[in-house]
Amino acid sequence: MASFRGELWGLATTPTPDTSIEAAMEEATRGLMEIPGVSFIMVVGHGGSEFFKWYRTGLDRARMRVGGGDVIGLMGQAGLMLDKTSSGLLDSLVLRTDRSTILVQAAGRGYLVVVADKSVSLAILFMRARAVANDISKMLR
Repeated sequence: MASFRGELWGLATTPTPDTSIEAAMEEATRGLMEIPGVSFIMVVGHGGSEFFKWYRTGLDRARMRVGGGDVIGLMGQAGLMLDKTSSGLLDSLVLRTDRSTILVQAAGRGYLVVVADKSVSLAILFMRARAVANDISKMLR
């Protein structure tokens, strides 16, 4: 398992002051990391701040080029449709392709993004993502 060691920034806190936000988010996302077929996890604040990135392999790191701004742009477009259909606040968004499932789960003042192989059970992915998003929402202020 390779984790991201680049520049991440934004306003986030951990329940334990001496624990780094990256370490706390890594611990919070462990349940998703353990699912075979999950290749990428990212936590983005509403302003586009990237708080956490995790890649299963170096190859995943090379092919995943998504950033915080991409997520915010996608959520903005989804929000327009939600407004026009009076559907309420976004809880999650699922994109399925011939090879992958991309889940964007609301997490308080941010989003949890998970990219997995299409063969991963959507029910398991949803259940674990919601639990992780609940933990992450407590960190994002």
